[in-house]
Amino acid sequence: MRQLSSGLTFALAIFLPVWWTVFFGCFSLFTVFTPAEDLPLSNPYAFRMAICAFTVCGFALLYGMFMRLKRVEWGDGHFYITNYFRTAKIDDRGLQRAERKRMLGISFLTLHFPGGTSFGKQVRILCSQDNEKFIRSLIVKQNGTGPDSH
Repeated sequence: MRQLSSGLTFALAIFLPVWWTVFFGCFSLFTVFTPAEDLPLSNPYAFRMAICAFTVCGFALLYGMFMRLKRVEWGDGHFYITNYFRTAKIDDRGLQRAERKRMLGISFLTLHFPGGTSFGKQVRILCSQDNEKFIRSLIVKQNGTGPDSH
């Protein structure tokens, strides 16, 4: 079994969003429920709104970038895709193409399965360049497409 996604997937997809939500959620609740005269600011209402907006925007950014990451392994002609709660076994012939995207300096590889998986038609992973080359070689071998498919 060959792990294709990064070892950081668990930390980025599960640990970081949970930590963010708990830490900044508690801090937001603290600022909301603390009496205005106890906050060391001249305008505590603006501070409360800013902290709540920061928490919500940060969570939205984490959701869009990291919470949809999947762990992907390959073995015996199948991809094993998991979100750490459930796992799907997909035949590697179902992979149509792989597309690299950069967001905020981080490169993601999106695997396109036209037949779909239990996680949708697209699966986003973090992976090394060696594993990306391996995935692209599988595409060439299975689909007969050129190595420049993206």
